[in-house]
Amino acid sequence: MVAPATSIPVRLAIKNLYTVGYQKSGTVTGTATNASNNSYPVSGSFTTTASPNGSTQFNGQTANGLTVTLSESLVFNGQTSTASENGQSFISADYTRPLGSISTGQYCVVTTTTAYPVTVSLGQSGNLATSSCYTDATMKTAIGTNQTSYLVIPGVSAGALILAIINSTKDTSGNFIGQSTANYTVDTSGNMAFFSGSGATVVNSYVLNLTQSTQ
Repeated sequence: MVAPATSIPVRLAIKNLYTVGYQKSGTVTGTATNASNNSYPVSGSFTTTASPNGSTQFNGQTANGLTVTLSESLVFNGQTSTASENGQSFISADYTRPLGSISTGQYCVVTTTTAYPVTVSLGQSGNLATSSCYTDATMKTAIGTNQTSYLVIPGVSAGALILAIINSTKDTSGNFIGQSTANYTVDTSGNMAFFSGSGATVVNSYVLNLTQSTQ
């Protein structure tokens, strides 16, 4: 019998994520709200893939890159729609600290960070990074900041815990815009894979608040 995990090797898990990646599929639930503030239930399915890019450059630094894609098929208010996201994240060449990320219309550079903890315990939390975000790599037009933090919660299987990565976004005036969470299973050997997530997106003029789950 595998003993319940009480701690996980986060720094090793992050390295494995950037060198191995993952592919996961599951179900989507949530709500869709239109301009008239009418809400409708959402159901559907998703597939997400994390593909290591290997050694690369980011903002003038040698880095390791990871491309993450999310494809969703959604049903709400009598219509079937698709949604997709594609982003890249970058960490230092030694896999110890985040450097930034790129997504559609957003180029974020970490300005304050600490190294990923070597290990974390159940219930532990903390800040990972603060990023300044711009419309593109020229960094001429600021659009806000992003705060990345983590929380370790119980896992769904013996020998693993859930590492929640939480991103909170503010505009240039410091007003809160939104928050997204990605939950990863991390076992005591440092294997890391997507488990569930939540966030908001816009599809066909509807604001969708969605939760993805592999269970």
